[in-house]
Amino acid sequence: MRQRLFNCELAHIGDEAVKFYQRNIERNCSLAVRLATVWRPGTKLTKVESWLTNIKDFYGCPISVGTFTYLPKMVISENKNGSSTVIGGRDGMLLLHIAKRLNFTLVITQPSVRMDDSNYSRKSAITEAVASGAIGFAAVRLHPTAYLNSPIKLSVPHDVECLTWGVPHIVINAENIILTEFSWELWVVIWLVFSLTCGVAYVSMNKAIKAKPKRVGFMQVILDVLAIKLGNPGIYLTDSAGARLVLMSSVWYGMVVTTAYRACLGSILATSTGYPAITDSSGIIAANLTFGGSYYHYKILVDQLNIDNKSSSELVKRYRFYRNESEALHRLRFDHDFAYLARKSTLVHARQQAIRAQEPVGFDILNECVLDYNVVMAYPEGSFLLDPVDKTIGKLLSSGSLEVFDYPSDYVSDRISTSRTQSNWDYDERIQQKFNYVITFYTICLALCFVVFLMELLVPKLM
Repeated sequence: MRQRLFNCELAHIGDEAVKFYQRNIERNCSLAVRLATVWRPGTKLTKVESWLTNIKDFYGCPISVGTFTYLPKMVISENKNGSSTVIGGRDGMLLLHIAKRLNFTLVITQPSVRMDDSNYSRKSAITEAVASGAIGFAAVRLHPTAYLNSPIKLSVPHDVECLTWGVPHIVINAENIILTEFSWELWVVIWLVFSLTCGVAYVSMNKAIKAKPKRVGFMQVILDVLAIKLGNPGIYLTDSAGARLVLMSSVWYGMVVTTAYRACLGSILATSTGYPAITDSSGIIAANLTFGGSYYHYKILVDQLNIDNKSSSELVKRYRFYRNESEALHRLRFDHDFAYLARKSTLVHARQQAIRAQEPVGFDILNECVLDYNVVMAYPEGSFLLDPVDKTIGKLLSSGSLEVFDYPSDYVSDRISTSRTQSNWDYDERIQQKFNYVITFYTICLALCFVVFLMELLVPKLM
């Protein structure tokens, strides 16, 4: 019976009073049960509430915590004497706050880095140490569903994490930027309205001119209607009220269309940087990339496997293990043939580091998550740390103070130098290519118009 009383507080109900007991750490760092408070009928329940919400004092006793550096959420510094110290990150600041609030000494226990076993996971090594009771608890951003049948206890969630893909920054630029401003359906409507206007103008102009030798040609009508739609003054003005109404509607319609076209073309030339070639996990397979990540993330990918989805099965089949996160991120940034499965916070931090260093980022982050999960800590079964740590986290979450721990790691300095990096030059080259394309197109059109104009001048003289 005594072994089943895990994470419980004790109360003795007597005839005249209720005595509340707590398991506490004594000053000699031993575990003991002592009387916390006494409640008697007729008194307020403040003593009971304080007993339920009381934060224990561990009198500076050492508590071992299994963790390791995972940027940007946990930053650990190695001391000369071989010990480790937490110096930053959201999870790191949370650990420091818990240790300060509960008054215990953090003893950081890091797993060994094994490169010989492809199935080795530092997170799994830490959770095994927790299950055996070798360490007090683990703070390695675990997701709860993976440990439902494990002999460990999980804390309340203290953050949300997204496991996603980092993919090479491959940009597709629209080559035909002359016609991409409108959809093909809208282009069909525009040409139908233009043709109708030309037909009405042709009939109206020739009806007003009764002398046959002075009949207006259809090509002249097309050029006049086009000139009016581009905002130029018209040469002919009909006497028909209906034709004038058509003319005014055409002028108004042409003004709206040309304004919209100019605005879209200007925005494409000035601001558009193309669109990414890889937007989901199936694009990784289509681009024939090499991809992988840690063994821990591989197990999550397998759990999320959709048998009916061919790309999902292919991801699991061709997945490669990368135990060195720094090397994997370096390859993601510079090789342009590799996709990396990692926590979104890690990918965002790598991108921010590249921006601060004024270097090209080299990769994109997919919006879809392989798994979006709550982050928890792990404790041995029957641990006396679970309840006080959960209370501390709960108070931080309810007050919103936990979000403050993100600022130092996720903050991007607004004092980044404006010196030109390689990415700036790449962007300028893409803009220059678009301008060259437009200038070439309109130069050809102007040259053809000039040839037609010369022919109109020379042909009558030759005739």
